[in-house]
Parts: sequence; structure tokens; C-alpha cells
Amino acid sequence: MTGKTGLCYTITINPPQADLEYFLLDPGSGAGMTVYMINPITKLTAYVRESVAELYKVTWPTRQETKNYTLLVLGLSIFVAVFFSALDLQLNKLLEFIL
Repeated sequence: MTGKTGLCYTITINPPQADLEYFLLDPGSGAGMTVYMINPITKLTAYVRESVAELYKVTWPTRQETKNYTLLVLGLSIFVAVFFSALDLQLNKLLEFIL
């Protein structure tokens, strides 16, 4: 590639990799600089591939375990709601008595 000043700019690619795109920075200065940028499509496909591989490693709970944990969460949520409602009611009555 020849610039306006007649100098020849070259790009040296070390190390060559198929999944990288290469760009020449500032060709007008005569400095052949190489910037390595990973292709976004390659990054996306690698992410999806690695995510699927990790999902195969997961030990999923059984239907019975899921049911038990769901009931536990619902039960604790109801208990906490009733507890704080009763506490709020008692503190409200106490404040009305004081004031």
C-alpha cells in the first residue's frame, strides 16, 4: 500500500490467527502499527459454546426437590409476612396508647 508521501506501509501479523481482524493505525505517519481485535462474531459463538458446555455440567434438582424448596420458600414468606404484620399492628397500638 502506498501513502501520499510515496512511503510503503506494511503490516506484519505476528502471530497469525484466523479469528482475529487486523487493522493498520495511522497510515499517514509511516508507522506500521498492528492492532489485534477479536472478531465479535467469534467471541459470541465462543460464549454460546462455553455456556452450553457449562449447562451440561449442572446437576439439576429433581421434581420433588423443586416442589419441596418451593413450598419452603412460600411457607417462610407467609410466616415472615404474618410476623411483621403482627409486629406492625402491636407497635401501632403502642404508639396510639402513648400519644
